[in-house]
Amino acid sequence: MSKKLKFSNPAMKKSEVASSKKEQFNLAVNVNSFNAIFDLQKLDSAEEQRIHEILEKNWIPDNLSQDEMEKNFGLLKTITSEIKSISRQGAILIGERVVRARELLKPFRDGTFTLWLESTFGSRQSGYNMLSYYEFFVALPSEDLKSKYKKMAQRAAYQLASRKGDIQKKFTIIDQHYGLKSSEIIGILQREFSTRDLRSRKTVDGLINRLLETVDHLVKRRKELSAEDLKDIKYANGRLQEILKR
Repeated sequence: MSKKLKFSNPAMKKSEVASSKKEQFNLAVNVNSFNAIFDLQKLDSAEEQRIHEILEKNWIPDNLSQDEMEKNFGLLKTITSEIKSISRQGAILIGERVVRARELLKPFRDGTFTLWLESTFGSRQSGYNMLSYYEFFVALPSEDLKSKYKKMAQRAAYQLASRKGDIQKKFTIIDQHYGLKSSEIIGILQREFSTRDLRSRKTVDGLINRLLETVDHLVKRRKELSAEDLKDIKYANGRLQEILKR
């Protein structure tokens, strides 16, 4: 019985090679595009260890061999790193745009910026979180601290940025504890910045905010002010100067 001859079509081979090259090219473009847009940072050893422990504890040997499990671990590390990079870089990019929006809305009526935050983010608190995150990030004095801050758990990073307190103490928390879980960092924040200190700070903030609002209203109604009103304002200005001289 004669063997069947296998005919090969050169055109088909060229097509297959071209298709293979095209797939490889697209893959390279996707990877390069991600790196061009986002500052991809590798996971630290603690993050890698947590992922590996999750896989080991939930590994089903009948479904995956040891080699396949390790391969999946490598791929999952890459995916996790990309997700965290997108989230961190995204928060900075969003915060930068919130600052720009705030500047644009300054000439408008009081509260316009807050209304815009509610419209854009669904709640003003979410918008202010982004704003605080970005302004705190920009204020960090070194690239090392900025890199560590970007690696912090997002919820803890927002709380650290928005809390009132000693700025140097915040820098120390970033430097020494950036790799901890969100709940662990928040626990440190609660110990370092006590509720009593926060209440005191909120009282001062409230007084200053009311003062600023009062000044804004007086400026808008300056044409209505009498000579007696101006005397009272000059007296208030003198008292404020006492605060500034301390």
